[in-house]
Amino acid sequence: MLIEKICAINLYFFSSVITTLLNKEIVYKYSFNNQYLLTLIQSLVICSIIYIYSLCQYKKFKSILFFKGLKNWIKIGFLLTGMIISNMKAITYLDVSIYTLYKNCGIILTAAFEWILFKKKISKIGFVSLFFLLITSYTVNLKTKVTNVNIQLQGYIWIIFNILATTGYVISMKSFLELKGTKTESVFFTNFLSIPLLGGLSVALEKNNVEIGFSVAVLIVLSAIFALMTAFSTAWTLKTISTTTYSMLGASNKLLLSACAIFWFNEEKNVIKLLSLLIGILSGFVYSYDSALQK
Repeated sequence: MLIEKICAINLYFFSSVITTLLNKEIVYKYSFNNQYLLTLIQSLVICSIIYIYSLCQYKKFKSILFFKGLKNWIKIGFLLTGMIISNMKAITYLDVSIYTLYKNCGIILTAAFEWILFKKKISKIGFVSLFFLLITSYTVNLKTKVTNVNIQLQGYIWIIFNILATTGYVISMKSFLELKGTKTESVFFTNFLSIPLLGGLSVALEKNNVEIGFSVAVLIVLSAIFALMTAFSTAWTLKTISTTTYSMLGASNKLLLSACAIFWFNEEKNVIKLLSLLIGILSGFVYSYDSALQK
């Protein structure tokens, strides 16, 4: 059991960081603005890989091959779609470092829902951590030059939507996996259900004559593979640990992601931003860890 947890956690750490960085690379360096098309291709690749694998394991994955129980995943599928879209939009408009700091609000929200649903108490340390997290979410931008206020505002709107969708997805997925359903089913059906919506949004809102060069195509396929690993490891991790502990892992994961992004994309650096980022993420980590101790 311990080895399973270690494997799931390490896979989640590795794949989620690489997935976010690859997506940012695609939309930032190559100016690929068709985010709905991008996520649609990723979902298609994920479903294709799982379906081909299921054909090789016919007896084990009949539910996937014949789409049995698809309707049970509709709510989670919509939450995943909202999470994917808002995530892609948020990293388009915000620096990765700021994006990851605000994502910590989702950690607090997840822990709060667990407190409400399972009557968990919040300690003094938890309240102090929450206070620092909220303060640093404001101070992170004090010395950052804003070139376009409207663009940054759009980023904040999308990140708020992402926080809500992510919280709903994580808690719903955890509840469903405990009742029924496997890791493979959860990844396949949720991504499969996102395909029609993403396709419709891409046709209605995006340019249909977009050209995808070889480099972009390779990056999209790679990001889809790592997105598959992230989705699988998320379900795997949620099946072995609590959502609060999962959120705690997300906090430390965001610290690594932010550090990589600041230097990878040469984002603006200043003392207040770096300190706010560090304190905010550590606060989220402490809060989530303290919540786990209250279990």
